[in-house]
Order: sequence, then structure tokens, then C-alpha cells
Amino acid sequence: MLAAPDLAWRGPRGGLPPLGSVTAAALDAHYRAAIAAWREVAFAVAEDPAPPSFANTLLPLQMAEHGLDQAEALLRHVRNTAARPEDEATLADLAALRGVMEDELAWHPALFARIAEIAGQEQLTTSERRTARLVLSAMRARGAGLAPGKLAELKTVNAQLAALEARFQANLLADTAQLHAPVEDIRTLAGVDAAMIDVLRREAQTCGVGAPYCVPCARPVVDAILAQAENRALRERVWRMWVQRGAVSNPPVVAEILNLRARKAALLGYANYADLAAADRMARNGDRALELVETIAREAVKAAARHEERLARLPQARSIGSRFEPWDRPFLNDILSAGERGFNAVQLSEYLQLDSMIEGMFWAAGTLYQCAFTRRDDLYGWHEAVSAWEVRQHGELIGVLWLDLFRREGKRALAWMDCYRGRLASRPDEPALTAIHHYLTPPAPGEPVLLSWEDARVLFHELGHALHALLTVVDHPAQGMAHVAWDMIEMPSQLFEHLVTTPEVLGRFARHHRTGAPMPEAMQRQLAAGGIFDPGAFVLSLAGPALVDLHLHRMGPGSVVDAERVERRVLAEMGMPRSVAPRHGVMNFAHVFADAYAAGYYSYHWADVMVADAIEVFEAAGGLFHADTARRLETALLGVGAAVPPGDAYRAFALREPAVPALIRKLGLDL
Repeated sequence: MLAAPDLAWRGPRGGLPPLGSVTAAALDAHYRAAIAAWREVAFAVAEDPAPPSFANTLLPLQMAEHGLDQAEALLRHVRNTAARPEDEATLADLAALRGVMEDELAWHPALFARIAEIAGQEQLTTSERRTARLVLSAMRARGAGLAPGKLAELKTVNAQLAALEARFQANLLADTAQLHAPVEDIRTLAGVDAAMIDVLRREAQTCGVGAPYCVPCARPVVDAILAQAENRALRERVWRMWVQRGAVSNPPVVAEILNLRARKAALLGYANYADLAAADRMARNGDRALELVETIAREAVKAAARHEERLARLPQARSIGSRFEPWDRPFLNDILSAGERGFNAVQLSEYLQLDSMIEGMFWAAGTLYQCAFTRRDDLYGWHEAVSAWEVRQHGELIGVLWLDLFRREGKRALAWMDCYRGRLASRPDEPALTAIHHYLTPPAPGEPVLLSWEDARVLFHELGHALHALLTVVDHPAQGMAHVAWDMIEMPSQLFEHLVTTPEVLGRFARHHRTGAPMPEAMQRQLAAGGIFDPGAFVLSLAGPALVDLHLHRMGPGSVVDAERVERRVLAEMGMPRSVAPRHGVMNFAHVFADAYAAGYYSYHWADVMVADAIEVFEAAGGLFHADTARRLETALLGVGAAVPPGDAYRAFALREPAVPALIRKLGLDL
């Protein structure tokens, strides 16, 4: 059905995508052909004179969409890992096509009527009924059944949103590539460890700034400078560079996106976009999501204030004065951590070698879910630094995992997991195809890659997402992992992330990169207690953006003029300490303005409530690697995708409802 044979998925394992050869020009024809093929099937189904049934309506629609999903995977791959400025317009146009097509199908009266009738048929199996209801709900969310005038307006709004969201991401990518902080004098880098100084030296050679050292706009490097550099002026300059991304180009884009989303919500009968986004999620509405985040934030504000009192007693704090800034807290935390825990961030990273952490996360996946990972150099990647792994469970091939962990030009400055193909029960010869992407700094030749504690957690987090995709097997594409409620989707990843803190992982795989000595037991105990040294600030760095996201999306059409002013007001009202930096500023909040987390960033907290409760379920049964509990988690939750409503799936695993106090205890905010 796809008209571009040069981009066909060929070879063993159900066919692999040509990720290493796809270009924007080839993708243009390929993607448009896939859209046309899907449209042809959909309109033939809509015009079928036979009485509607699952077999003659939803089944062909689902299979046709499965074909389009392959073209969509290639488009995501190019946009996120190999974007070029000259391809921006082409990729933005393609990114808008699927939404336009989904709108056209949702608005087709005959097709909507057929699916609505099918959803009410008594002879459906449980799986078929769930699929019909998921598809019907998605069509209604796109405006099915609206009056013609409202449909026309909605069509215009959706097209404008697609273009603006693509522009937001392009602006952010451009700023990330162009921003840097040159350093002329080695003395300015006092306190920065030798390995990071070498990174800055190599960066200066490639970015052409004319200085011997250069700090790139990359989170792992920025975090290291903020924690290590004794020069306060350098820390401030690097922090301001980081938060400046999108600050010039994105304000009008953000304002227009928010106003259009508010208009869209009104057209669809919702009070605001937050309610629209939450309608099919566990939260059900924006108010419930807001209440959860505010509850957690209140405890975090108190914990952060207590911690800041400890920071103020450090001798190094006297030179700063009584008012700490966001570029001070990481630096002071590193000093306090070294004093209280006996190690700082650099000393900890010496035990977190990338290869060992990869081995550790694969071991954890094997212990929990009996997954075995085998490196396969014969499976092509798309860059020399990308590795490919075959994944088997109980000897059966269930997927392929690519690791694309280093930053390069044209790649998003984020960590994420992508699922290029999910598993269908009807296609056992097509294993899942997944990839973990990160933005780590490439090492010097022959040197190991040492991770920060945050990057080690991120690696486990993203494998948690990948395992969710690898273990999900469903009857129909509409039930796949991509359709899991957004406030459930982070639960498996955050639970797996927690495993990096366990003595089972650290004791086996955290070894000094030079001596091979195991991580000291005292260090392991500190990390097993949670690993987050300043939990109040950590929670607030996520809760702040989550509250801003919700408040911005609870406004009506035309009411958002200055999103940064709203951001400042929300952070002030929640009591955000001056010294705590939100993880995302509104003008570089790609999760919300260029991704699927709009009015949904709260999902990290919603999921973390379930994670904290799940940890207590595991511990009550005998530990985080308890086999029977892991099997129940896989069977009840991980393996079912969206085939089961998320609340039902969680209750089937935990045999109870999750509660916020478990999260407060897990984070140590109740001290």
C-alpha cells in the first residue's frame, strides 16, 4: 500500500525500518502515499452498504492505520534525531497531515454513525467493545457530531495548531544549537573536574567560538557546571544561557497555541483545554489534576525551605549572601552532599560508567520480566554511535531495542523512548521495535562515559518505557501503548527508574571506572534511601512546570497574552523558592508545546503516586524484585496496553487504590 519502495520495511524480524537512509525528500512522497492509502480504505469503509460490524468497519480501519503508523515512525525519527534547517518546512507540513486526515475521518457522518452503532452492539467481544469505545471517544474528541459551522472552525484551529507546534520545536532546536558560553581563562573553571574541562575543550574546537573552552547548551554539561564551578559569575552565565532557549522566538508562538487550544476546547464543549485533555485520563478533569499537584507542592515547599536553612550554614554560602539564586543551589548542594553523605556528584559519577549501567538495567529487566538483551551488530542503526539489541523473553523474540545516547546536530536535546512498532497478537512475527534516545556528551577516544546520578536514573526511566512497549501485546492498534492514558504512561517507567537505587543493582554494577572497586556500601545506602539529596527542590522543579501547564490551559480563549507573566504568578503563589529552578521554562517547554503533554505534565506526579504505592506493594511481598509480584504487574498492567482502563489495570495489580501519602513517604517530604 505504501508507494515509496525505497522506504519499505524489509528483512527479518517482521521487517525493519530504513532509519539510516530515510531523508526528508524521500519521506515526503512516502508519507503522503501512506495517508492516501489510509484515506482510501477509510472512505471505502464509510461507504460500505453492508450493515456495520466490527469485521467490516473497525478491523480494516485498524489494519490500514497500522500501515500509516510505519510511515509516522519514520517521520518522528527524522524530526527528532536528524532534523536539518532546510527540511523544516517539509517536515512541518508532513507532521500536520495525519491530524488533518484524522479530523476528516472523525467528521465523516457515515463513518461516525457506523462506529457509534458498532460500539453499542451486544455481540462484540470484550476486546472489540473496548476498541470501538476507544475509537469512538477519539473521534468525539476531534469533533465528531459537531454542527457544520463549528467543524469548519475546528478544522482551521487544528491546522494552525499543527503549524505552530512545529514552529515551537524548530525554534527550540535552533536556539539549542546556537547558544553557548565561551570561556577564555582556565581559572574561570576552578572546581570543574578534569573530564568535564576536556569536554569543554573539545566543544570549543567544534563550535568555532575562538575561545579555548566552550559550554554547550546541553543539560548534562549545564548541570555539571552549575554543581561544580566555583566561579559564581560563570554559573549565572551558564544558567541564563540554558533558560534563554526560546525566549526570543517563542513568546508569540506560545500565546497563539494557548489561545487556539482554548478555542478548540470551547468548540468541543469543554470549559477549558485542561478539562478536554483530562477527559479520557485517570484525572478526568483539570481540577483533580491541579489538586494533586498542589497537595504535593505544599509539602515540597516546606521541605525545600528546611533544606535551604542547612545550605545557609555552609561557609561557602557566606560569600553569596542571604539570597540564593538558581545557580547557587546546585553548587551548595554538591558541597553539603559531600559533607553529609561523604561524596559529591563527581565522586558518585565515577561509579556510574555508562556500559555498566546499561548492563545493570538489562539485568534488572531480566530479573523482573525474564527479558534477555543480546547486542546485534548486524542490525543497522542510523549513526555509528547507535547500538542495536535483540530482546527475548523466555527464549521468544519480542523486540529490538536501539540505544542512541549521544548528542549531535539535528537531535532533540532531550531523553525519550520511541516505539516504531508495537506488538499485535495477530502478527506474532512482527516484534516490537523501540529506541532510547538521550543527549549525553560523546566521550574522548578511549575514555569511558561517566553518568551523573540523574542521567543514570533517566536511562532506567526510558528503559521502563521501552519495556512497557516490548511487553504490551494487544488485539488492535487502538489498544497499543501509544493509546494508554497519559497519566498512566509514566507509571511503569518511574517504577523501573527506582530500581537504579537498589543494592541489587548498585552492588553488582556500580564499580569505579579506574579501579573496578564496587561502590562503597555507605554510598549505596545513601542512594537506596532515595538518592535525591534535596527532595523538596527536586519535586518543586517538576511541580512548578506542572502547575504552570495546568493554569495556562485552564484559561479561556483570548485570555492568555503573556504566558511568562502567568508563569511568574503561578510560581510565586505556590511558594517556589527563588533558589529552585523549574525544570522547564514556559518558552522551552517542549513537552507541552511541541509534544503530547499539553495540560498533562502533571502525569509525572499522578504516576509517581502509583509508583510509591506499587513500591510498598512489592516491599510487602518481599522486595522490589519479587517474582510473583512482577509477574502480576506484567500481566495486569504492562501487557495490556490500553485494552483495560488504567484504573482497573492498576487495581488488578495492587489490589487497592493508590494514595498520596505513599508518595510523601517515598520522597521523604514528611520529615
